[in-house]
Amino acid sequence: MEGKLTIGRVDAEYMIDRAAPDANAIRARCDEAIRERLERSLSATLARWCDRDDASIWVVRRVDIDVAANAILPSDDLSRDVARAVAANLRDVLVGDGDGIGAIRFADAAALLMRFLIDSANGDAWSRWYYGRYRGLGLLPASAVLRTAICEDPGLGMTALQRMRDDEVAMVASAMSANDARAVRINLGHAGNAAALESCLNACLHALGHGADHRLSSEAQTLNLFVHASQHGASGSQLNAAIDALRELQRVLAETGTWPHSMEIERYGEALAYLERAGRRLVADLLKPPTSRVIDPSTLMSYTTSFGGCFLLLPLLAETFHQSNVASAFGNDDSAVAVLRLLVLSACTGADNADIAYEDAVLRFACGIDESATGRLRVEAIAQLLSGGDLPRLRLARSFKQFTAQHKRPLRISSTDKKYFRSIKNGHPLSGWTRMINALAYEVMRRFGKRLPGFTDSSCAYLWKNFLDLRAHVDLETERIVVRLARAPLHLVLNLTGMTGGKYVLPFGDARCYGLFTSD
Repeated sequence: MEGKLTIGRVDAEYMIDRAAPDANAIRARCDEAIRERLERSLSATLARWCDRDDASIWVVRRVDIDVAANAILPSDDLSRDVARAVAANLRDVLVGDGDGIGAIRFADAAALLMRFLIDSANGDAWSRWYYGRYRGLGLLPASAVLRTAICEDPGLGMTALQRMRDDEVAMVASAMSANDARAVRINLGHAGNAAALESCLNACLHALGHGADHRLSSEAQTLNLFVHASQHGASGSQLNAAIDALRELQRVLAETGTWPHSMEIERYGEALAYLERAGRRLVADLLKPPTSRVIDPSTLMSYTTSFGGCFLLLPLLAETFHQSNVASAFGNDDSAVAVLRLLVLSACTGADNADIAYEDAVLRFACGIDESATGRLRVEAIAQLLSGGDLPRLRLARSFKQFTAQHKRPLRISSTDKKYFRSIKNGHPLSGWTRMINALAYEVMRRFGKRLPGFTDSSCAYLWKNFLDLRAHVDLETERIVVRLARAPLHLVLNLTGMTGGKYVLPFGDARCYGLFTSD
């Protein structure tokens, strides 16, 4: 690989002794040295720095040099003096991975593109000084920026996407419009090497168990699936054919509830035959939305949840319920306690997420929900508590009030956190239970904040965004349940507490030990 040096702009200022004869001729030689000779001199001076096996890219913000030269030197000598001064400056700057302020190093072009795509999806790209090569995209909408950057070199774009963490792929996919996400998927498919349809279907089935995210639109989820499947060897137009077949099968299953005959989706007959051999029940379950799946504890499988941070809260939830005597308030009705447990845990995710969190299959499993006796909708669950009479709520409120008074905790939710939970207005039949659920959730979040050094008084919204809004892969093993959490924005603080590497056994739900790890 040939090394390449690109200079965006050169600002040169010449200071000449007044007594020097023919200042115009001196300026002309200096201009010639910079404009015509410097490229060759830099190439000769920096050639030994260029390791042909090193694909790294350095971006240097600016290089300031002073050169004292004899006014009668020819332009070739002047350009060599400038090149040596540049090399001396760079020798001090190009250290490690740079300081991020004046210089920064990327492992290769794919690493630079990956960082640009993530920052573009976040809306931060144009505040970063080191994305000069992408400045031409600055006037485009964010979705078009992502599509153009990925498709300009589909091979490089595919590599960049494959290197991202799951949450980063989901973020980039969700920042694109449906048309742009589809265009990216088609372009990447055309550029990839052809793979067998069966291997593509296998990769898709594996990815379906790990790449689902309820917050993605249909096309964004499809692009997300494409990237996950490509990480397991699938590629080319056959990968898109496999995904299209799965989407069509998903549509038919949702509309009819039965497995279709080959003639019903004739175009995908070969794919349908293979999927049928893989097992109708398995495939149908994988194609269900994440919120409608049911986890079988006896089946050693892997699952994905968008609410992985809740596994950091579960021990605190168990502690809160025990100290508040929740079980006795319900007369030790395990089913009702499990429903309340899930309602409180989903409330911890915030009002914007609570409904979908309540339906999440992984959270329902962790909370010990009896799927045969419990509805899937959060509002129905609150109504179910209401139908049991007001006595359990009054008992619980009294017990919780005694607990908070004993430990000198505020019973009311702080004004800064009221918007995070958004209780139902007074007078509504469900308002009493909603306030009780939110009070318990607030207690859990406060306990979590106190375990983080320096974040005791942080708002619930801040705690969720910076520590808890994580995806997680959950593997059911024979003797334990492994939870692999994505990295939080402030994961270094979490690591200090030891929570991300801990293990625990819950007094409810599955009896296996939970082991928590952070994904690389």
